[in-house]
Amino acid sequence: IRMRSLQAASKELASHNRKLVTHPLSDDRVPFTKEMKATHTILVPQFAPYQTSIAEAALRASGYQVEVLKQASRENIDYGLSVVNNDACFPAIVVIGQLVSALKSGKYDLDHTTL
Repeated sequence: IRMRSLQAASKELASHNRKLVTHPLSDDRVPFTKEMKATHTILVPQFAPYQTSIAEAALRASGYQVEVLKQASRENIDYGLSVVNNDACFPAIVVIGQLVSALKSGKYDLDHTTL
């Protein structure tokens, strides 16, 4: 199904006479330091309740501030669908929608939040 979808998208793109626009990749990553443990909240999406609770406990025991984003809402899924390419797998769409929605909620200090 994915190959057919990719082929159909390629065919459709080739039929348009549009100039390809590229954007340079950015490598502006900020390394997570030991000092950030005390000041940053790590947002963790809910993958599977059992495994996520183990990861949460391990991170907390190691001194990290962790917040697990519990169940994704329909709004999170809709938001994920609006910002992620349709060819992405559904779990990726849900997780991205959940994380971006959390960041946009205003609940978190964006300068002290890590994904």
